[in-house]
Amino acid sequence: MAYGIGLTLDDMLDAKVREIWRQFEAARIGKTPGQFDEPPHITFSVFPLGNPSTLIELVDATPITDTKIRLIPFGAFLGEKRVLYYNVVLSPGLMEAHLKHFTMAVDIDAEDFGRGVEI
Repeated sequence: MAYGIGLTLDDMLDAKVREIWRQFEAARIGKTPGQFDEPPHITFSVFPLGNPSTLIELVDATPITDTKIRLIPFGAFLGEKRVLYYNVVLSPGLMEAHLKHFTMAVDIDAEDFGRGVEI
């Protein structure tokens, strides 16, 4: 089983992200994390295999005191099924924790990709 570590967002940013997700869903472009019952979150790390207790130790060993972020559009993972995401501009404290990205939609068909970028 794959495991990941992520940070959830404050209420204000959470609401903004959910509104963008609703736009993707209304336009039927890809699938949003919300459609998989995931809350808006920033991906910290993904481990294809792992021991949950080891991951907990990793999080506990990474003190983060400054958690300010800004989301800057946009990035894409290209392939047969594409992914759109926001780049995350991080505070120095989060930079030290090596945070990566924030997914907006996955499994986007090539013909829908341009409409997704517009959103």
